Amino acid sequence: GSTANPRTDTELSADLSVEASFTPNAITGFAAWVNDHGLTGADAEKLASPQGDGMSNLTKYAFNIDPPLNGGIESQESSEPGRLPTVSRQAAGNGRLIVEYLRRKSATDISYTVEFSENLSSAPGGWVASENEVAVIEIDSDWERVTVEDAAMYDGSPNRFVRVKIDFIDNE
Repeated sequence: GSTANPRTDTELSADLSVEASFTPNAITGFAAWVNDHGLTGADAEKLASPQGDGMSNLTKYAFNIDPPLNGGIESQESSEPGRLPTVSRQAAGNGRLIVEYLRRKSATDISYTVEFSENLSSAPGGWVASENEVAVIEIDSDWERVTVEDAAMYDGSPNRFVRVKIDFIDNE
């Protein structure tokens, strides 16, 4: 007979290749925004204001405002500068209040509601949602500029208030 010499690991060779693909659950929406801006811990909470400017992270996310910077500084997400909604009074004709704001086009974790009121109360008859969008202008693939006109005429009395309410929708 013959005796076989055992091979050592250094003498073995093989053409073996393994391909694997892994797709992690994509982080989207507010969670992705928090991650992209390096916010962690308590600073990453929706209602947190890590810069101490009184503006919540959710507000900054909704209106494209970069969290490390105060005010309407241009965000990395769009060519459109981030800013809080603006309110004006129609100069000619009916004198209605007009609000303009930036809206995330594909956001599934927030909703925007424009509301008008004659007082700041949450009581019935207080804030009334408006569906009177007079213009929606596409800015880019992620953002649009929305203009909403108050249905009520404003003649200076008694009072008229407007807000853009942002609600977080927990999709988990």
